[in-house]
Amino acid sequence: MEHAEFEMKLMEMLLSGDDEVLNKLRKEYEVAKIVSREFSNAGFYTSFFVENISDLCIMNKSFHIGDVDGIEGAVGFVLYVKNGYNYFIKGSHSSG
Repeated sequence: MEHAEFEMKLMEMLLSGDDEVLNKLRKEYEVAKIVSREFSNAGFYTSFFVENISDLCIMNKSFHIGDVDGIEGAVGFVLYVKNGYNYFIKGSHSSG
């Protein structure tokens, strides 16, 4: 599986659910631009940029969503939201 496809599947899992905040974060992800992708032996970081669209902002709050199960070889993933917008996703994995 290519990284972009893996990332999309991961975001679908992280943002699944019928909740106002998750709905806005899904819409943010649809319009987000990838700023950078960094890889290491322990995992990856993907940074996003979302235009300042006030109707998608989550009240300027900062928080994180994490702990996704169901992806082979995965240990943990966290989506960070900064000032109400998708900011970056961090993934760590096992080699087995």
